[in-house]
Amino acid sequence: MKIGHGLVGAAAIAALLGAGGALAGSNTIGFEYDFEVDSSGGATDGEHKNNGYVLSYSHAFDNNVILGASGSISQNIIADTATQQVEGTVGYKAAVTKAFSITTSIGAGERFNDTTYDNFPYWVARASADLALSKALTWQLVFIRIRNAFDPDVAWNTPQIGTQASYKLNDSSTIYAKIYESFKNHKADVDGVGVGYRFMWK
Repeated sequence: MKIGHGLVGAAAIAALLGAGGALAGSNTIGFEYDFEVDSSGGATDGEHKNNGYVLSYSHAFDNNVILGASGSISQNIIADTATQQVEGTVGYKAAVTKAFSITTSIGAGERFNDTTYDNFPYWVARASADLALSKALTWQLVFIRIRNAFDPDVAWNTPQIGTQASYKLNDSSTIYAKIYESFKNHKADVDGVGVGYRFMWK
């Protein structure tokens, strides 16, 4: 990404946060493991394809704005390769009712060691709908990801859709599990199951 574009984006985020007042709110760190099976319909269809590892951090402000950062590694078992990604996002959580909320975010990242394109920047947009079934149990009815490279010559249209359940162990710790399907360039790519842990503090 060009430096000028990054400065404009940083200024916009700073202005948004400034409108919300002080840097109050909560912090969350998380770790996730994803088990992915090839669903492309090719010769390796149905085989264990990827192990994914994600480390994340987010800060939720009192004005419901959320800043996030993450780093991930995807280990392709079949091809014996590994790719890495770093990503930053800004989002907003809107409470529709006491139990139902919608969260959206946009962001950008960098992918490293791609087997076709090596390193390249990308953009991402996400949306999810959450229903609190109790004080401890939340069902994320659906989460959607739209993601692509900034460079139109890089064919990396990689949307994802899934659902997730999370359980709050106490005021700080939450565990969750999810299932999802990922696509690549308008074709099925992998089916996945993920589990994770989040720790929150103020």
